[in-house]
This record gives sequence, structure tokens and C-alpha cells, in this order.
Amino acid sequence: MEITILKEPLRDLFLLASPGQSTLTRASGYLLGRKLNQTFFVQKICVLPWKELLNPELLLRVEKSQQLEILGVFSFDPSISKKKNLRHPLFCEKVFLSLRTDRKGEIKAKAQLVRFDHRFFFAPLDRIILELEEGND
Repeated sequence: MEITILKEPLRDLFLLASPGQSTLTRASGYLLGRKLNQTFFVQKICVLPWKELLNPELLLRVEKSQQLEILGVFSFDPSISKKKNLRHPLFCEKVFLSLRTDRKGEIKAKAQLVRFDHRFFFAPLDRIILELEEGND
């Protein structure tokens, strides 16, 4: 399985990670898009406080209003306690995208899929594909 982050949401993630956004470096939210075969296509992000995005009613409202599926969540603060919150049927087969910035300000990403087999666990995704604009690759 793999995740492809398209241009618009990738740009939004870069903006959240840019210098001067220190209050947002712990940003989190939903990854919205479509799942086709073995690929999650992220078409949009929705920034929300961590506690709010765990609300099932909000998840359903966001999906309905955006007319896109919530593929998972992202966090610039991928703490162990946050990962434990995702071990829940609501997030089964959804992606957890943990993000951090290095010293150069570049985004480093790790994607895992919440799975269930008699217990919840995180399975790594095979690839993360970042869709860059022409001339920027």
C-alpha cells in the first residue's frame, strides 16, 4: 500500500511546517481524498486540534461537507499517546501520517496504517509519494 499526497495538500503541509509557524508546529488534522486499489490519494487536508478530530460526529460531518473520504490523520507531534488514541475502530484501515521538520526546514514523513487482527497495530505503508509541481523535483 502507498500514499500519494497531491500538490495542494502538500503545499498546505509545507506552509504549516514553514519557519515562523512555531505555534502551528504541533498542527494536526484529517487527510481527505480517495482510496483506489492499494493507493491513498490525499487531495486536501483539514487542520483541527487533536482532540476534535477524534470525535466521530465531526469526522462524519467533515466527510459529508467535503465530499471526500477521510483517509486518516496527520500530526506534527506524533507522540505515543496520540498513536494510542488511534487504536480505535473509527480509525481502522486509516493512515497515520507523522510529520516533522529537519534543521533545513524539510518535511520528513512516516506513514502507517491502523490495522486490526485481534488487536490494533500500526503497519507501515510501502511508499509515500509527494506530488511536486513541474520543475521542482
